[in-house]
Amino acid sequence: MNGPEVLSGGAGPVELRRSPRPPDAAVRSLLARARRADAEMGFAAPAGAAAARTTTVEVFTRLRRGGVAASPEPGLAAVLVIAETRPSLGVADLVVAPEYRSMGVATAVAETLGAGLSGARGFGTDLGSVLACAYGTHPAALRLARRFGVAPTGERHRLVLPSRLDHAGSPLALASAAPGVTVRESEPDPSDAPSAWTALDRGPGEPTALVVTGPDGGVRGRVSVGMSQDGEHGPLGTIRELTASTRTHRDDLLRLSLTWLWRQGAQAITTAVEVTDLDALDLFRSAAFQHDRTDTLFTLP
Repeated sequence: MNGPEVLSGGAGPVELRRSPRPPDAAVRSLLARARRADAEMGFAAPAGAAAARTTTVEVFTRLRRGGVAASPEPGLAAVLVIAETRPSLGVADLVVAPEYRSMGVATAVAETLGAGLSGARGFGTDLGSVLACAYGTHPAALRLARRFGVAPTGERHRLVLPSRLDHAGSPLALASAAPGVTVRESEPDPSDAPSAWTALDRGPGEPTALVVTGPDGGVRGRVSVGMSQDGEHGPLGTIRELTASTRTHRDDLLRLSLTWLWRQGAQAITTAVEVTDLDALDLFRSAAFQHDRTDTLFTLP
């Protein structure tokens, strides 16, 4: 394919043009403007790492409203990016430019893709399953999902520890660590089955697997950690998939994971836990993590 494939003509409210490549400069500019507009309300999607395959669907429209310059040519109003994060599994992210919101653009895109287009399975790809997320449980995204009969398949809280100083007076920081407990880097556990959320948690760089061992050398717990840059917090540490057999071991694992991330230069640290995992919520709150937002996961038909 030399140029974008037009998925819909100009008769409807939107025209979709699909390309089997990552977003170009114009699309990246739209994504950056949208991320800035959404960040304050906690709706912004995290910046993802490069995917094995990426399909970009540019959405053009002649719809206009006050504040959008009139033009006979359709304007770039939105972009749908489908990134293959695992074989046959993709993550779809539909982003509408701030100046085109509340005009029915997202609804028109969903209606067009669901209208029996050739090759529309998996949003015009050969993917077997596609995930989408309403970051910050964005009301417009939830309404769109309900309208088209897409039910949530998961919900989780994103928690943030703003600084090391915030942690210093927390119950976890003030409690005594078990003697002889150490942390070291390890290879990922091959028996760990990745969750659907893992596909959305992709970020720049590979995560690091840590294990905590007791005085006898036995493994007491495992965790995945990583580092990235965040416009609000600066160097940002992440904690994912923390597992241990007892609460004491989980305390030790979290305590040592925080120390490891601070040594890597983290200014703030974030994690995400299922809304039903009350033990994990209690653990991270004991370390002074604060609620940042709640995300809702969808599996698209």
